[in-house]
Amino acid sequence: MGWTIIVITADDIRDEVACAEFALNVARELTLRGCDVDFHVIAMTVEELARREKAADRKKAT
Repeated sequence: MGWTIIVITADDIRDEVACAEFALNVARELTLRGCDVDFHVIAMTVEELARREKAADRKKAT
């Protein structure tokens, strides 16, 4: 039938990085089958990510 089964475990959603990896893997499988996925990977350093997280936390606090 052409089905693809993706097994997910607690490790796949243990934190934001794991969730992002899982989402990327699902998006990859979908695009391999012709689905148009609006998914963007943004490369950044750990320092840039930390600054972005701090800014988001400040925004939530206001």
